[in-house]
Amino acid sequence: MKFTKREDLRFISHLELTYLFHRAVRRAGLPLSYSEGFHPMPRIVFARALPVGVESLSEVVVLDLEKRVTPQEIAERLNGVLPRGLEIVEAQEVSLSFSEPPVHDPAVYWITLDHLLSKEEATTRVKNAFQRRTCLIHQERKGKKREVDVLPLIERMEVREKEAGPGDRGPWGIELALRSMLGRSAKPLEVIGATLGLEGEPLSQCDVIKVA
Repeated sequence: MKFTKREDLRFISHLELTYLFHRAVRRAGLPLSYSEGFHPMPRIVFARALPVGVESLSEVVVLDLEKRVTPQEIAERLNGVLPRGLEIVEAQEVSLSFSEPPVHDPAVYWITLDHLLSKEEATTRVKNAFQRRTCLIHQERKGKKREVDVLPLIERMEVREKEAGPGDRGPWGIELALRSMLGRSAKPLEVIGATLGLEGEPLSQCDVIKVA
């Protein structure tokens, strides 16, 4: 299923999202399948974990059910119990041999910066960023510190006028396409901060929405 994660629900963690979907499936009366063993787990698999604070128009989750239910009925029943901010927008049946949900790579984000920079200054900083050999960020993940060069992760980074649609937040913004690379990853605002030389509270307040 493809679903959106909008408004205040952008602030819940991936683990909280998993629990929320589990409760919604139970409330909708869907025959969810569970893993075997001492601690059976619901077979709910997400394509990727979305950073906290980021909205999305296109997230993917796979449910494994014990009995066949039509995709349309699943979507309707879940949308009837999911909280505002989460909506199933597409559902389809997949083969039993299907193991991993499809991941759109690169992930594409829209970030508005009109409250921090002029469009001209942002364009200049993006150009200068790609003239560097490296662009390092310092990360701490699970108690471990590391340096990551974000330039190889960037598939595309463009200053663009906004397009009409539900993801609009300002008159212009940056479309950022980030690749997934083994052992290396970065959040959209980490990349924006490092490449454009921005930091602090104003940067953390930028609207970020995943569009693909």
